[in-house]
Amino acid sequence: MNIRVAALGLTLALALVLSTSEVAVAQARQRAPRSRARALAVPLGQHGMGLRARALTGPGHVGPGLLLRLKSELELSNEQVGRLEKLQEDHGTAMETMRDRLAEMRESFAKARSERDWDALENAIDEFARLGAERAKSFLSLERESLGLLNDEQREKLDTLQGAARLLREQRFHRWQDMRRGRGLRWRRQPVPPPPPEG
Repeated sequence: MNIRVAALGLTLALALVLSTSEVAVAQARQRAPRSRARALAVPLGQHGMGLRARALTGPGHVGPGLLLRLKSELELSNEQVGRLEKLQEDHGTAMETMRDRLAEMRESFAKARSERDWDALENAIDEFARLGAERAKSFLSLERESLGLLNDEQREKLDTLQGAARLLREQRFHRWQDMRRGRGLRWRRQPVPPPPPEG
């Protein structure tokens, strides 16, 4: 009897989940722009970038990868898509060359470090700084060229999506902070267990 009741309960729960999912899907379709912004809340124009590059360019960086993913929302023309794809390809090639240079510089730095060649180490540090600045400027140039391909209406749509994405990112962060504070309070409120009995 208990097994039948449990099976019936499971069936009803499954039906409820499915019906709720259908409603959620319908609502998601109605909120397509907001859902799109939610999907972009974390990467937001940083597709294919490393953490160091993100720190240099900032969370608002816009590259061809982001614009191509939003080609339907922005209603990009075939010409715009082609030029963005070319920008993305050229920049990817430049980044590959820069990564090769960085690998060579690391080897030279390690060798100078092992030999305690202080002059070579200072030169290597200066070279690392120049390469970092070159990389940051490369991403800024890419953003400027990418945005330059959009018309005023497309830029306005992009600003709207970016604003929604930033708001969602802030809301997630505040929720995470609240949850973290809540867990800390619960942990502090837990009673201290009594010591084990002697003997």
